[in-house]
Amino acid sequence: MRFVSLAAVTTLGLVGCSDPDTNTELRPEGPPEVLQVFVIDNDDVSKLAYGEHPEINDLDGDPDTTPFYADHAGPVNAAFITGNKIRIILDELLIGGTIEQFACACWHHPAPTFPAGTPPGCTTRGFAFGDREVDVNQCSTCEDDLDTPVNETGKCADYNFDETPDRSFLIGDENTGTSVFTVTCDGTQIPIPVENGGFWQPSGNQLIPTAINIDALGPALVVLPPALRSDADCTIEISSTVTDKDGLPVEWPSGAFSFHTEVMTVASTQPANGQTNVDVTLTEISVGFNTDVDPDTADFLIVREAVSGTEVLGTGAVDPADPSSIIFTLDAGESLQPNTEYEIVIPTTILDAFGGAFPAEEINAFTTGA
Repeated sequence: MRFVSLAAVTTLGLVGCSDPDTNTELRPEGPPEVLQVFVIDNDDVSKLAYGEHPEINDLDGDPDTTPFYADHAGPVNAAFITGNKIRIILDELLIGGTIEQFACACWHHPAPTFPAGTPPGCTTRGFAFGDREVDVNQCSTCEDDLDTPVNETGKCADYNFDETPDRSFLIGDENTGTSVFTVTCDGTQIPIPVENGGFWQPSGNQLIPTAINIDALGPALVVLPPALRSDADCTIEISSTVTDKDGLPVEWPSGAFSFHTEVMTVASTQPANGQTNVDVTLTEISVGFNTDVDPDTADFLIVREAVSGTEVLGTGAVDPADPSSIIFTLDAGESLQPNTEYEIVIPTTILDAFGGAFPAEEINAFTTGA
């Protein structure tokens, strides 16, 4: 793999055009080059983390057709921790089989896209996967009858009618969470899952974006990290096994570029901050964050009487149903006192799942009823 810093579905095994002056503006000569990188900032606007888009400004004066990233072409300083989409715009097409593989397609007889006499079963649909064996266990389960989830395209689980299986997998190791993409935030490697961790999008024109549609920018490698470390500088690697039709790996521009993530914040508390007349029989107090919590640090959460400072006896633990929440459970025999103000103290010793610290101590309060 080649290390890079970021200021920052179908795989058809397509090859690039030989004419660099075509209307798609692809440039297949030489190694594939990164032109731009887009990252979702915390204001929910997809912004350039690297590169400068030639159509970045509003050309027609109509706000309805102004790209929503048009107000920003600089570094990204507060990228979403979760729900991010890193889009790496390239100047030519890559060999899709070096990036991802597909779940097998299943079919019935007669099937319009398979030769007559083809037996029922699974197919790799002719995609090039190099030396990698396609895992037939990743095929959707389907039998040769009309009661299975097969639409009229003849493909198992082809719910969007695009003539291809809906499930794709990045080339990599499903057990270790390693794939052709490696994201690192402040020295911590972020696992990128093989399934739903990213994809190759050969369509699109990197020089002519469709109005208010960042997805039109391509061809592009899209990385979908489940979560990132908070308040961290993040970089990315693309495996050197990802190549164009000439076998050349992706070439990154000279110089470092990266994107910074937003800080860890409290999303909610229960009881809510400032809530009054809270039931004294309450035995659980919860705090939700904008990212998953390191379970080893959940017990640092403190609940105490506001005036006396007396701590409520109990244990903090990550909610099994929601890893972004801590539930503080009162010890047996412990109870809240009536007409008393309590404080929920969130200290900096609480960390996110990748070791990022809560930035500054925060105190929320609630008051019990009679």
